Amino acid sequence: MSKDNLLLQSNWITGTKVEEEADDKEVHSEEENNDEGEVGGSEEEEEEGISPPTADRVAQYEAHRREQKRLCAQERRKKMKAALFAESVPVSDSSALPTTLQILKRTPSDHLLFKGQLVPTRAAALLKIAEKVEKDRKREREGLNQATEGVFGTAKTRKQMSITAGFMGSAQKLADEALAHAFYTANIAPNVLDNIDFKRALQKVALVGPTYVAPERHQVAGPMLQADADKTKAAILAKRTPVQKFGSTVVSDVATDGCRRPINNLIDISAEVAELVKAEDCTGKTKDKQFIADFVTSYIMGLPDPFSVVQVLMDNATRGSWPLIEAKCPWVVVGPCEPHVSSLEVADICKLPFFKAVIKKVHVVRKFILNHQKALATFKSLADGMLTQPGATREATVFYGFTSFLQNIDTISQTLTSQEVVQYVRANRGQRATPESRTLHELFTEAKDFATEADLQPQIELCQQVLKPIVMLLRLADSDRPSASKIQYHKFEVQEKLKALTVPEPAPWAEGEYDWDEMLQEIVAIHRYRWDYGYTIVQGTGYLLDPEFVDMDQHQDEETMDAFTSCSSWACAPLPKLQVQEHPSGLTSS
Repeated sequence: MSKDNLLLQSNWITGTKVEEEADDKEVHSEEENNDEGEVGGSEEEEEEGISPPTADRVAQYEAHRREQKRLCAQERRKKMKAALFAESVPVSDSSALPTTLQILKRTPSDHLLFKGQLVPTRAAALLKIAEKVEKDRKREREGLNQATEGVFGTAKTRKQMSITAGFMGSAQKLADEALAHAFYTANIAPNVLDNIDFKRALQKVALVGPTYVAPERHQVAGPMLQADADKTKAAILAKRTPVQKFGSTVVSDVATDGCRRPINNLIDISAEVAELVKAEDCTGKTKDKQFIADFVTSYIMGLPDPFSVVQVLMDNATRGSWPLIEAKCPWVVVGPCEPHVSSLEVADICKLPFFKAVIKKVHVVRKFILNHQKALATFKSLADGMLTQPGATREATVFYGFTSFLQNIDTISQTLTSQEVVQYVRANRGQRATPESRTLHELFTEAKDFATEADLQPQIELCQQVLKPIVMLLRLADSDRPSASKIQYHKFEVQEKLKALTVPEPAPWAEGEYDWDEMLQEIVAIHRYRWDYGYTIVQGTGYLLDPEFVDMDQHQDEETMDAFTSCSSWACAPLPKLQVQEHPSGLTSS
């Protein structure tokens, strides 16, 4: 290593100033210094008395060396470019890479054979150099591609969007925005978009294109409404063809509408379609058993084929009308609505002392939070969801109320023990909703005691374990799935699950407060009572004939075989002679 080079290195490492002359010498002697060894450098350093280098200075020195190499390479490229166009190309320097056209224009007439072609000598030399450099560059690109594929995945060429696709995308966005704006201003619920008929209508409007003009509202509410009603009736009649083979079931129930009017509804359900055939306002009428029986039988007897109705399902509150319907239409089997039966079973179980006490605790806590804005605001700020309230006449929704309470039980405790709620109650402790009601402080104390009770969570979980199989059966019967033939088996399953229930140890109540064995016997007895309460010969016969239960040995069950025998006798009995009467459709029945 030369003296000047060593001095340059030493000055960079120790931080001393470097003269401009040393920089120039370093630039011009870079290639020579690369070939020299560094033996003896340590002795010269010792002679000069240079202090040991630091890590920062070494890093600075390495950066400086890289910069000097870059400057040297740049200087070489400038020289080779100037030499090429001055007709003196130094072919040994690989940094000069002119184009093939430039080479062929500026080379002498002597030629060499390069890849089967006769090319000028200097051009051949440069082409070999260019080929080598190109291979190096290709290898470098491949290495970079392999390195980046592991991080970013395999690079794929993105297809450029066509002008047509761009316009279509913009048009789709504008149409979506216009449709959404119409929903907002016309107060239309967004779930209308889930309606299959609405989707089909939008597709047909799109087929017409920009020439489509929406109809006037009097057309939609007048002639178009009548035409659509006629079309729907024709479609229903076409779908009622299987009724002649399989029969239909008439379902009746009374519901109160938004104007507090009692509406008696009648639905005719067949294998293909469920049709709402009657909805009668019963305001001011005595809805006794005779009234309900006449409401159902008048529809059956008015059909073109009254014998097509094989079953009538009704609310359990109308049980007194069942014998009257069977007397007038002896070919019909009348039975209860299974979801109503399961709901009544839940209501019976919830009347037991233990369940009644747990429901009261949950109700008190929920009512305090929902009825006081400070507590409700605190709860909303802490919880992800909302407390579910059971339905007034849907006893099975108690189960979902328990589930919602358990999901938020920690948040409920935080709400009732939070500083904001405590200060709110303290500031309004004597407040009463009515002169006869309890004070806010009393209501808060009761709710807080229930919510922070250690046994509340295991008590709710035990109630859930009891109600869960019954609610699952209710959902099966309440679904669109044909379930009459499966009720018997699932009732048996519910009974076995109830019998297998065990209370956790220790029991989630005070010692001697409840007897679990006695409570479990009462629960099973309630289930058995409601099982018999909702049983019909159609359920028993369906259970016997259902291929899903072919291995259940139903023929050994006396009750099932009695149902099958009764159903067979009923089906084979001669039909009564009916008086010929005209149907509103113009058909006659006899």
